[in-house]
Amino acid sequence: MATDSKEVELLREGLQSTTASKGSFALNLHYFQNAWHVRKGFGQKFQRSTEFSTPFVGAAATSVYWGFVEHMGSKLIRTNFGHDQLVSVFAARVRTGAAVGFYTRNLTSLIYTVTIDDLTTGDHWEEALYPHTSAQAAADADTKAATDQMGLSLPRWHGCYEVSAKPSLTTPISKGRGKDYAAWLSPSGETLDINEPKRPFFFCEYRDNLIFGSPSAGLWSYFPASYRESRRKTVNQLYESEWMEPYSESSAIKQISLCNGPFSDGYRYFRQSTFEPPRAATVLGSRVVYAGERSLYFSDSGFPASIMATNVLSIDSDHEITAIQEQMGNLLIFTKSETFLYRPQRGLVVSGGQLDKISEFVGCENAMSIVQAEGNVFWADSRGVHRTTGNMSISTMTDDIDDLFTTFITNPLTSYYAESGVTTTSRAQPKTVTKYKPKNLHLTYSNKLRALFLTMPEENASLCWSEGKWSLWTTESNVFVSGGSDVVGTKRDMASPWIVASESGLYMVTTASPKLVDDAARYDGNAGTPVNEDVLTQSYCVLEYGRGGAIDRSVDDEDQRKPSGYWEVPTIGYGTRGYIYFDPPFRLDTGYQLPVAGVSPVASNQVYMVQPISVVCPTTRSAGIDEFRVIFDYDTFNWDIQKTAGSSTNCLVLFPSERIATGSDWLATEAGSTITLQFQQTGTNPDMNLSVGKRSVLCYLIFKKANVTTSVSSPAIQVNVTGASAPYVDNNNAGDQYLQPAIWKQYFFGTDDASYQDNVAQPVDWAYKSEQVGMDESSLLKARGLYARVMSHGAGASADYLEPSWTVGVFNTVVGSDRKGWMSQVVDYTGTETTEEAIQRVINHATIRTRILSSASTLLNKTFGTALVQWGASGANTGSYLIDDEETSVIATSDSVKGQCFSYMLFGHIQNRAQALEIESVKAALKVLGGGRRRKGH
Repeated sequence: MATDSKEVELLREGLQSTTASKGSFALNLHYFQNAWHVRKGFGQKFQRSTEFSTPFVGAAATSVYWGFVEHMGSKLIRTNFGHDQLVSVFAARVRTGAAVGFYTRNLTSLIYTVTIDDLTTGDHWEEALYPHTSAQAAADADTKAATDQMGLSLPRWHGCYEVSAKPSLTTPISKGRGKDYAAWLSPSGETLDINEPKRPFFFCEYRDNLIFGSPSAGLWSYFPASYRESRRKTVNQLYESEWMEPYSESSAIKQISLCNGPFSDGYRYFRQSTFEPPRAATVLGSRVVYAGERSLYFSDSGFPASIMATNVLSIDSDHEITAIQEQMGNLLIFTKSETFLYRPQRGLVVSGGQLDKISEFVGCENAMSIVQAEGNVFWADSRGVHRTTGNMSISTMTDDIDDLFTTFITNPLTSYYAESGVTTTSRAQPKTVTKYKPKNLHLTYSNKLRALFLTMPEENASLCWSEGKWSLWTTESNVFVSGGSDVVGTKRDMASPWIVASESGLYMVTTASPKLVDDAARYDGNAGTPVNEDVLTQSYCVLEYGRGGAIDRSVDDEDQRKPSGYWEVPTIGYGTRGYIYFDPPFRLDTGYQLPVAGVSPVASNQVYMVQPISVVCPTTRSAGIDEFRVIFDYDTFNWDIQKTAGSSTNCLVLFPSERIATGSDWLATEAGSTITLQFQQTGTNPDMNLSVGKRSVLCYLIFKKANVTTSVSSPAIQVNVTGASAPYVDNNNAGDQYLQPAIWKQYFFGTDDASYQDNVAQPVDWAYKSEQVGMDESSLLKARGLYARVMSHGAGASADYLEPSWTVGVFNTVVGSDRKGWMSQVVDYTGTETTEEAIQRVINHATIRTRILSSASTLLNKTFGTALVQWGASGANTGSYLIDDEETSVIATSDSVKGQCFSYMLFGHIQNRAQALEIESVKAALKVLGGGRRRKGH
């Protein structure tokens, strides 16, 4: 006798977690055009280290890490010259001075630093937050006592980078020629976990400027610019004032200091001393509105730094203001648990409008957890995600996933199936729950994906809302292999994500794990004398959605890290007033042709370092210099100095244009690890035209890195300062004048320590778990399998996977009856058809079907690399393809599980950048077996 059967659609809703039996679950999926799409990967566009110095401290490097220690917020803006620029604020632990061992204020500091990444050109700039002469800060060179800048005469105004050394180099800077005006804005407290408010920086665009700040950092503005190249940001306290670097302060980022406006004749204005540090800002018409603790400050129209004393609105609340947002000419004002609507009055004074409280239960978490898009204002608090269209009504969008905000939601894919429930805690464990974490919580709307993202950096997760359905996006993967076998573990190379969006792109800012870089440099190239200047440094990454295909953090060579170095000043036993500098080196670009016959242009996998050498001649040698010499050793194990054509000892020396006339009298020779560089004027050849008391570039030496895989702290240059071998200059045999050497030590990353050729890439895990189907049936059912309509690119070759030996593929299914899927670890079960009530799974099911019939009557896949299926084939037996669409197929799976209700989970791991999967429909085939069975509980 035939039994009834039916097909039930499983792809109904997204995340659901408000019932005891739980609902559906969607992981790393994006609902778009009536289908669930496995999200694309976020590929690496940049990875950068700070332009400030990071100490190289040997074995002690493991005690503390340097660089970007905490991300405080990011904002993507479109400039008026058409560039997309990403502005990020970090707390960074750095050395602000470039010369170790010489006096500078706050040599090792925890400071705020702002990075600007031009996504259009790839250029980069970094700027610290420090007092500016236009706002507040002059400092006495002796005591650093802050004084009123406006009370000083203009010649006494000095910028942060006006730093120079005393002539003696041996005593601290004091009054006289040596000066130090460096001062830095630092996060409060000794560490970021103490006293620092747990809120991100706020950002507000106003007329192509970006206003940003926080209660602890104050109010700042970025004036967008294009940048040709970046530069080091440490102050150089090694140069004397006569040849100090030509920097004072930047005009790109400045502190906003309140001032009188255009109506100061009739109205009083706030001054900086009476204005409380804001915690949020928004634009209202042509005004900027700043939020204080319980007050709003309205600037004059067109003057964001001018606020009348009467243009203040007090908010009667027990809670502090957390966010503000303009909508349709009105102002939404939020505390942690309240929402107000303010309708400003027209005219010069706008603080006399109407204020209404529209909710005493719904608030906003912080100034970045609110966004305006598609005519709505969206915001988030500890109760969920809310929106309003401006009609004083608030709707909550997260009722179906309320558990995430009140308790937690569980991830069924993080079960310990890799080792059948066995694991070791020596490895990082997969996250099994996701819950609301407010620190740095932020909202982003992507016009490209038409999706809203609620990102919780502490959870390494985002909620994605698209076309009315929620899904969970994570930045970690459970694909983990040890010893060639699947084991329980997790990859987390995209920590603390911050999502930003432009009109056409989606980006993520993450902090990379602290990297301990092992210094392979050797003095004289001798293994017995290692330099051992290891560094533990923290960097940040900018990732782009879809860049590099389907896997996360795919990378070729987009690693721009370069831990900035420092000046090493050897101790000398002689008196001197002159200097010789081994200046910061730079790398030759790919394709550069060295002026040596038979040497090929620089290849992309080669590292050529150019070492500039400059001198400062003492005043006692005022006439032309006719003699110069320096002797130094270098690391011959890791570096090769470049020679002239056909020579094994004569080194290649390049000259600036002003030194070409004397080039014939220069000689650089190598003997073992020792280089002797000298100039000796001969005959009627000219002397060197060096300026006295000024720094002059002499020449350039070129070193090639012998081993590109290892990292080195420098070429380990050691200048000989012993007796007559010390560096010197002379003129007309007046006597050798010895020079004080200073060597810049600059790290060079090897490929072993670099993000290179997908060595930091990680798979994208995806899953869709259906709600319980068949619960309304009174009959006993049997699940017979699935019919899934999918678009796929296929599995690809396993040899191209990030983890080729991982056994679970792109498309897998698992089914559990009578709610076993949530009461047990779903994928720990491996059922068979002889155990019909077990949880069963189907692993590595094909996602494409054969479509081409060859002349041998063999069905073939339409995939790249498949023999006989190719464009331009010459014979009819092989076929010819000119163009094709992505393939949609119906995939059938087979199961045999009894029960009165069932839950299916489809899941997989994207391990190849070319993989893709879209799921339009999944129907479960259920067969009715007859009457129900006696319930014994489940």
